[in-house]
Amino acid sequence: MAKKQYFCAQFYEMGSRLLHKIFLFILIIMSVSNVLYAQDELCTDGILLFREDFGGNDAGDSEISCAHVSGIANFYTNACQEVRKHPEYGMSTMNYVLTKKGQGNRQWHVQDDHTYPNDYTRGYFLEVDGYGGTIYKTTVNNLYEGMELTFSAYIANLHDSCVIANMRKNYGYTYPRFKFILKDAESNAELATYTTGNILPDITTPCVLAKSALWQLKGMKYVVPEGVSSIQMLINNDVASNDGNDFGIDDIEIRLCYMPAKKIVQDTIICDTIYNIVWRNKIYPLKNELRDTVYDSSGADSIYYILNVIMEHCCPEIKEKTITIGTLCDTLLPYTLYFRDTVLTFKMAGDLLLEFQHPQWDCIDSIYTLHLDTIHCERLYDIIVNKYNWQLLLDNVTFARLFPECTARALQWFKNEEPIPGATGDDYSEQNELHGRFQLRLELDNDKTIWSNILIILDTEAEVPIKTSVYNWQNLYLIRYEQGDKQWTEKKLVQ
Repeated sequence: MAKKQYFCAQFYEMGSRLLHKIFLFILIIMSVSNVLYAQDELCTDGILLFREDFGGNDAGDSEISCAHVSGIANFYTNACQEVRKHPEYGMSTMNYVLTKKGQGNRQWHVQDDHTYPNDYTRGYFLEVDGYGGTIYKTTVNNLYEGMELTFSAYIANLHDSCVIANMRKNYGYTYPRFKFILKDAESNAELATYTTGNILPDITTPCVLAKSALWQLKGMKYVVPEGVSSIQMLINNDVASNDGNDFGIDDIEIRLCYMPAKKIVQDTIICDTIYNIVWRNKIYPLKNELRDTVYDSSGADSIYYILNVIMEHCCPEIKEKTITIGTLCDTLLPYTLYFRDTVLTFKMAGDLLLEFQHPQWDCIDSIYTLHLDTIHCERLYDIIVNKYNWQLLLDNVTFARLFPECTARALQWFKNEEPIPGATGDDYSEQNELHGRFQLRLELDNDKTIWSNILIILDTEAEVPIKTSVYNWQNLYLIRYEQGDKQWTEKKLVQ
């Protein structure tokens, strides 16, 4: 009976060993094929756009870090204080720790950092007691259509095959599994996903927890579609279970595998009167499309700049001119004048802006600004002319009646809108007969300035000189003449 029992026990032990070897063989095939698939598909030598190694790269850094890492999702809690206090107990479900050395938990590998293999003094990795949800997320910007990217991470199953077999026997076991999710960072639309499948244990060190498990490269390739310039990557633990599902993550990377020639298109409107165009610091003969190729040091094969030239008929350069009419008594407002066959009216001092069409093309070719200043005048008064000796006199009687409270502090005679040197008295005469347009300016003792009407001497043989009823200064536009009982208007243009 004892012999039979011994034989049965021996047979049971042999069967268990055989089953264990078969189980290990299956794991080897599954694990190797999965890793090779990832390594074959991903470009590990592409241009590095993003990398998360979790820090701790200085040997002087503490073994466990409580630092905040922005990419780690809030779904999990940093258990650094708990693990520091009781390292023998490990950590609870949905907790993580940044560590240089796996916190064994008596069931896990004493894991090393992937960045510095077999070196427990440098480099943190993310050690997680998983229960589904987002583990890590980040965003990469400045992308354009046709870029081929690799999104990857190194992942390790913290349990070995012996622990897994025991857990299966007692209460079940769940392998860690992950889903990479890519989203348009602007619209939040899902672009692509990749599921890793089960992260299998390291079969090269069965039942030896004191050693580190091999890190497995997992990830996906993706070609940026049209209209997408920013991509958010999420790494989700795809298993909502705490029976097993314990893992390490390190060296999360986004690499540029291929960058197509970038095309930058611009539009410009050019006048058809131009023969050459200066673009990108070069002179080109004008044509409908221009191209320039630049070889980019960041890894692009080239960047094509394309300029779409839209030619349209243009007017000649617009001519702008400002004309100052002069200073007018405010009692003469509104003031009407003629300019380029156009009747204009100043209702107040200031500027009138005029735009004139080109005579051949339907566009503006010139802009004039007419400027008028005014001073306050009670009213205009007349100049008296002594026709016998052609002496001009201030009409003192009229002046005293119009401005009884004022006296003239300073006088200045003008001829043809120019001040006459030395002519500052009550009268003015010349050795010869008078010819021209005359006016008198008075500065009063109350700080006002007033002007007389213009007296125009056109013909010295005339019995009665001619005077105007409208003040004019520098530019003569519209003059109303008065000679005795005769009145007439003459239009003159002086530019």
